[in-house]
Amino acid sequence: MKKSVDEILLEFNNKIKLSEFLKQYIELTPRGNSFVACCPFHKEKTPSFSVSDDKGLFYCFGCGVGGNAITFVSKYKNLSFKDSLSLIASNIGISIDLKNHNKNIDLQNKKFELLNFANDIFKSYLLRNSSALDYLKKRFINEKIIEKFSIGYCPSFEFNLKDELLKNGFSDQDIDESGLVIKSKKKNNIFSRFNDRITFPIYDFADRIVGFGGRTISNSKIKYINSPENFLYKKSHNLYGLKQNIEEIKNEKEIIIVEGYLDVISLYANKIQTVVATLGTTFSEKQILKTWSYTNNPIICFDGDEAGLRAMHSVALKILSYLKPGKSVKFMILPDNMDPDNFVVLNGKKSFNEIKKKSINLSDFIWQKLIESEKNFTPEYSALLDEKIKQISGKINDSNVSNEYLKFLRNKKNNYLWENRKYSKNTENVLKKLESKDNKNISKYTNEFLLMSYLVFEPVITNDFIEEIDKIKFENKELNNQKDLIVNKIISSDQKLKFSDFLKFLDTKFTGLFEKLSVIKNNHFKNLEISQKNEFLKNIISNLRIPKLLHERELIKNKIIEKPEENELKRLIKQHERITSEINFIKKREI
Repeated sequence: MKKSVDEILLEFNNKIKLSEFLKQYIELTPRGNSFVACCPFHKEKTPSFSVSDDKGLFYCFGCGVGGNAITFVSKYKNLSFKDSLSLIASNIGISIDLKNHNKNIDLQNKKFELLNFANDIFKSYLLRNSSALDYLKKRFINEKIIEKFSIGYCPSFEFNLKDELLKNGFSDQDIDESGLVIKSKKKNNIFSRFNDRITFPIYDFADRIVGFGGRTISNSKIKYINSPENFLYKKSHNLYGLKQNIEEIKNEKEIIIVEGYLDVISLYANKIQTVVATLGTTFSEKQILKTWSYTNNPIICFDGDEAGLRAMHSVALKILSYLKPGKSVKFMILPDNMDPDNFVVLNGKKSFNEIKKKSINLSDFIWQKLIESEKNFTPEYSALLDEKIKQISGKINDSNVSNEYLKFLRNKKNNYLWENRKYSKNTENVLKKLESKDNKNISKYTNEFLLMSYLVFEPVITNDFIEEIDKIKFENKELNNQKDLIVNKIISSDQKLKFSDFLKFLDTKFTGLFEKLSVIKNNHFKNLEISQKNEFLKNIISNLRIPKLLHERELIKNKIIEKPEENELKRLIKQHERITSEINFIKKREI
């Protein structure tokens, strides 16, 4: 496809840092966020020639010469504009079309003008629509954020966007090609693509509107839609939020990559302002290279559900071919099937940053995916791992990085197999016992068996917790029935239950249970002090409360997602935070 000069320059700056390109001609020295050199266009001893990779420009403070890559080549090599442009284009493997350049620029500018005009219309209608404003308010999107992201609203069917655009001098062809209107096949009428939707303008890397995203505020089955791909808008060529967050990204040298525009805006509202969105679950070469121009390790944070995790795995494999020394990515895994928007609303900036600190390196993420489907330590499995490791390292075009991945993954494999084979050998007898008919469930339901053992052998201690124990529901239904019978026996006894009577009761009701619980007592708490036994029991009870807490939290999360009134929303968020804190506290302890 033929490209204009502007498009060639934009693609050049996305693929190659200006400083890297100029190093073949002059010696550059890093200084802050830029580079300096002695100017090649006049004699000087002190460097006054400055290069900015962010802007794709150079400037000499001594002689006043400045410009882009084309300007430099033209002056340095004494080439014509056409030859300079050809040289730049050849560096990124694209063709040029100078003959029709001016004509294409005029057509292109008219299309940009149309999209800007449409955005002004959408912004004006947002201020008149209380439903759209209420929706944004419930998502904590205030007036400043609305203005920052130029958020708008496209009215419903009675509004004729095409007529509005025609009245202001835009042609039928430009309007149809913009993707803003759709022609109904059945009724042959024209309607706006973003009817009754909140609109989010999408900017290219030159900060020009190239399309829109739309979020329904009605009962449409399709929540989100984007402009169709066309002459201006190509989803894989843009990063939503880069325009708004560029300064913070430069300052922090950090980029967090999410899926959607509301993820970007919600995180921005919570003072996390280094975020961009791919507007989907893919990550193109252009997007990868653009993020690497700002940071060596962008962080990918897609949704925490199965689809999001699969997408991150696909991205991990795709990125391998583009890896260079010092350039990689990290993966931030959100819990409980949450997306960045929901997570930060429920848990806040601090919790988000804590998970960000635990982001997984690409190499470790790849390794985890390699072994997650298999728990097999045979020679055949070892050979299979070797084959997969070769395939993965073979995807990396850079030979140095490829060799390092091969060594890293093989070392991981050797350590993994050694540790697991050693573990298997040391625990072989234990596993055989656990797999026997009587004991096969003990390992899976450790806390439940421990509590049962306490009920039988530590009646004095458990008596203080008997009401709480009575409310606990075991995952093991058979064991839960046994627990209920034992608790009822204890509660219904008028006087202190004699151990001999209790033992007789157990033998009558549950054959072999006493022996099983006796082994658990001897292995876990027989030799503990009274105070230690008390603390241990509290931990067991807390651990057994987790399923109920998770269920309660899920119910609250669903209520929050429904966007209730502001006071109710705040109450639910506090309740969710309290339960989450309790769950996290319990999970940090070990039995």
